[in-house]
Amino acid sequence: MRKADFVTGIVLCILCLFFIFTAFKMPIDPAYGIYAHPGITPIFLATVLFMLSIYLILRSRIKLSDFKNDIKVVKSFFRKKENQNLLITLLFMLIFFYLIKKIPFYILTFLFIFSFSFFFYRKKPLLLLIVSIISTFVIITLFSRLFLIPMP
Repeated sequence: MRKADFVTGIVLCILCLFFIFTAFKMPIDPAYGIYAHPGITPIFLATVLFMLSIYLILRSRIKLSDFKNDIKVVKSFFRKKENQNLLITLLFMLIFFYLIKKIPFYILTFLFIFSFSFFFYRKKPLLLLIVSIISTFVIITLFSRLFLIPMP
């Protein structure tokens, strides 16, 4: 298993370096600057995968930890309330992004704010309903009228 981990780590490192260098060669529009660079996401993801590949190589050569300790670390990660809240928030966001083309933006924004507030705060539903309606109205008005950003 250690030899397979070592070879897999080397192959992933080479692949990640290829993706990083290729992403840096993507054309940049000078009007938007570095923040609109189309290679930012591939560079970030390939860098994270590169670091994990280095860990895999080191772990295959040096006994950093055994599998049971890794499972304990992962289980302790998911048992913490903060991490559970983070994962639930990510789930809410993924659902929002998936539904943004299927449901009108103002309805989806209202549902997102209301369900998010209800799930995490569990206060009076009528109050959350009112706050969600007002927040949706403010968001849409602020972005479409003041910042002149068209809403989806």
